[in-house]
Amino acid sequence: MHRVVVQDHQGDRSIELDPAQIKQEVEKHIKKTFRKRKCKCKDMRDWLDTLTKLNTGAAAELSGIDYRVIRLFLEELHKLIIEFINITIRAGIVPDYWKQSYLCPFPKPNRFEYDLNNIRPIMLLDTIRKSATKLVTERISKILTRHQMLKEHNFCRLKNEDTTTPLTILNSIIKDAKEQGKELHVVTQDIKKAYDSVSINSLGMTLNRLNIPPNLNKWICNLYKERSIKAITAFGLTDNFIAQDGINQGDALSPLIWQIFYDPFWCDYKIGVMGDT
Repeated sequence: MHRVVVQDHQGDRSIELDPAQIKQEVEKHIKKTFRKRKCKCKDMRDWLDTLTKLNTGAAAELSGIDYRVIRLFLEELHKLIIEFINITIRAGIVPDYWKQSYLCPFPKPNRFEYDLNNIRPIMLLDTIRKSATKLVTERISKILTRHQMLKEHNFCRLKNEDTTTPLTILNSIIKDAKEQGKELHVVTQDIKKAYDSVSINSLGMTLNRLNIPPNLNKWICNLYKERSIKAITAFGLTDNFIAQDGINQGDALSPLIWQIFYDPFWCDYKIGVMGDT
């Protein structure tokens, strides 16, 4: 490398030919590339902003502490919570209590008929844990959106995205086929128990693929490893059991994790079916 493009404070670009300056620019660029990643709460404002986005109508865990109670905490207590979350992220560990959850088996509308295959298993999780995962979700989502790191064929991956576009396209295709008398075949697939299909062993590699900082990668994986679950019934709680795989339904982070986990599939789909590189 015998020359590099440099940019001054006014934004003007030029070619640098001086060997000493070239070495300095290369060193500065490499240091920036391998800088220490930020992966903790920045300040009180981030935390309080996250709390305002949480659903106050959501069911509280068995302690009875919901988001409305947390918002009423004194500032000093908020500072302690932020520092606690930062410590867990830096160390890549989570408290055992965050791994404990209570499964509430909501019947699916119109087709329950007392069949346990027709329930929606919503997890009641520790409220502080859910607040922390919401904070992490917001930060990761912003980065993924800014750098367009996920493939566009997944229409429900990040904030402000939904299935309106593909449904409109499909509806137009069906309408055109009817009007023109054309034959049309539509294939759909329902991924049963989608969150249960996420392998924790593979999750770490998927997060690493997106260059998620190692300690945050470990923190996320530890949230889902060896989760302790008790199911709620009309006759009380079941015995405790340990989840072998999958992620929680009812946690703010889980939808994003599911999208990240299946992004390699969309990459293969785009390359294999559409021929893109």
